[in-house]
Amino acid sequence: MSNVKIDLYKGGTFILHIPETGESIENDGSYKWIVNPSLEDGTDYKVRFSSTDDSTVYGESDAFSIEEKSITVTEPTSSTTWAKGFSATVEWDYMGTIDNVKIDLYKGGTFNQTIKDSTPAADKSYTWDSVDPNLEDGTDYTVRVSLVDTLDVYDDSEQFKIISFPEIEWVQVPAGYFEMGDNFNEGAGHELPVHTVYLDTYYMSKYEVTFEQYDAFCDVTGRSKPSDYDWGRGDRPVIWVSWNDTKAFCDWLSARTGENIHLPTEAQWEKAARGTDQRRFPWGDRSPDSSLANYGENNMKTMPVGSYPLGVSPYGIHDMAGNVHEWCSD
Repeated sequence: MSNVKIDLYKGGTFILHIPETGESIENDGSYKWIVNPSLEDGTDYKVRFSSTDDSTVYGESDAFSIEEKSITVTEPTSSTTWAKGFSATVEWDYMGTIDNVKIDLYKGGTFNQTIKDSTPAADKSYTWDSVDPNLEDGTDYTVRVSLVDTLDVYDDSEQFKIISFPEIEWVQVPAGYFEMGDNFNEGAGHELPVHTVYLDTYYMSKYEVTFEQYDAFCDVTGRSKPSDYDWGRGDRPVIWVSWNDTKAFCDWLSARTGENIHLPTEAQWEKAARGTDQRRFPWGDRSPDSSLANYGENNMKTMPVGSYPLGVSPYGIHDMAGNVHEWCSD
């Protein structure tokens, strides 16, 4: 038998020729065909192979299924921003029987890297633990989710943004006792009496949270960005944020880094600012001036963090006096 003819049947009824031109094919044991997408879903399909020399010589396959298989990426979208070094989530829907999907990252339509070789399609979601920190910042990234068995079934996300998250530097405040309260009798009544407090070792950011850092948080989470009061953004401390805003920022950092990041307690803030020697100001007992802190009318607006290195606290933390008010957890 030199050539064979292949026909598709459904429920015993002829549907179409394979290939659909009706031509015979070489009898070499296999033939690859792209299934016609207009075919009705069903479980009662069969393929009949017959001799081109004698139509009475034929054989039929067992019954099999034909169904539509499709994938739709629902996240990321055009409004999504991923931050390098932080977790990010891909979400999708699908039709048909799909066991596993593959997730790839593209930039400008060009393959960049595989995020996940295989993950269950039924999960409809996959979280990338840490977006590759070596990626280039850009707005033309897409994610492709494809069927593992055949990469012909896939969908691409809308273009989205990947950005760098400005690093937060941390300073260690060692464990120990300090005298907390107004030991100069210059403050309010709730700052009395002076009392001894013990704190375990903790870490505090070296600088106030900047607009650059908070704006990146807003980009990733979709929150509204606060006003800068026309004083400038970038490396200036973020302003016009509520206690709830700052808590949300800390919670977001915690979820994506696995660290317990939170606003300092009043005790933690005070020790970080004054140390253990009961000094009047973070830098010592010298009266403040424009070389030590941004206060009063010496600038009339915020200054970039780190602008007053002479005014750091005993632990090297900046702007513990001046520049902007700071929230505590309690």
